[in-house]
Amino acid sequence: MQYNFTHELSELLHFTAGVGTAARLFSAYSSEFAHPQARPIDKVYHLKKQSFLSRVFNKPQYLPQPTPDQKVFDRVVMSMESSQDLMWITDTIHNFNSLAEAINSGNPEHINKTCDRFISYFKELMDHDQHMQKGSKGNPAETFSKDRFRGLIEIDRAINAINSIKSKILITE
Repeated sequence: MQYNFTHELSELLHFTAGVGTAARLFSAYSSEFAHPQARPIDKVYHLKKQSFLSRVFNKPQYLPQPTPDQKVFDRVVMSMESSQDLMWITDTIHNFNSLAEAINSGNPEHINKTCDRFISYFKELMDHDQHMQKGSKGNPAETFSKDRFRGLIEIDRAINAINSIKSKILITE
């Protein structure tokens, strides 16, 4: 059976474009390439002087004004945070091929299961408590709640589009 998912796929393309734009913020396209987390309008906060290991494995402590004994910018920690943000951002779209394959199959059960996997994954990304356990690489909920990504990456838009796909499958069954 053929389904018309034009609107839903358009919404997912908008979502994907936002993810791509956000990912560009971490590339050489960004004018802030030397300071991955800072934009010209941001006030750059300086990291409190800490040992290397405590900076890498603990959440960095920021100070509004540097003092002579503090490093002006800690590229290691800031680059690590940027890398984690980029990881979570690109993780939102790297499996969309499975949704394309499910839709191409025309199998309602396959489409429904694939949609369920995406919805639960997106909801898991937004759950602050889910990623607090040891061994987790950052917290995606923190990444997606940053002001610089809010207007670009609309996870609710993707969830709504996928729910709409599920609704169309159920209506035609």
